[in-house]
Amino acid sequence: MKYMGLFLLHWGAVTVAGAAINLSTTKNQVEFLAVGQPSAIKIRGKLEKDKLSGTCSLEKTTFACSGKIPLDSLDTGIKLRNEHLKEKYLETAKYPESTLVIDPIQLGEGADTPNLEKKGEFKGKLTLHGVTREEKGQYELKKEAGKLKANFEFEIELEPYKIEIPSYLGIKVSKKVEVKVEIQQ
Repeated sequence: MKYMGLFLLHWGAVTVAGAAINLSTTKNQVEFLAVGQPSAIKIRGKLEKDKLSGTCSLEKTTFACSGKIPLDSLDTGIKLRNEHLKEKYLETAKYPESTLVIDPIQLGEGADTPNLEKKGEFKGKLTLHGVTREEKGQYELKKEAGKLKANFEFEIELEPYKIEIPSYLGIKVSKKVEVKVEIQQ
């Protein structure tokens, strides 16, 4: 699944076999790609380093996460575009952060061993721009020698979150955006 999006996600700590891990000291990425219609414009961005917070846990056969992202920490690489994204579209002065609570994922047998590889669909609740909605996406979890790597990809629609569709010189960003999050211990 390709990724494109305008925001989101935030993780703070992962619990693997009972040990909490602070993700701000591990390798983490939150990225987005917004594609225009027509596709003449592509906006790439990411969350600034060390801005993730929240908790994740892997307890026996269940994986769960709850996290947030400070939306002022998103960076598209262009100062003026950042200002428009934050001030006009995300309205970060009014809605400074976004949250995602992933429903517990049942991983089945073998999840409590030092090595694990699971893929599937996740569901959760996303709060963005003052609106909370159910969302779903794909996850991939890998654990090798007790170290966890988690990838999440999901697509959201901007209009239900009451976010104006970004446009520039008559080119609009797609109504649907995808977000990609990587967590690596």
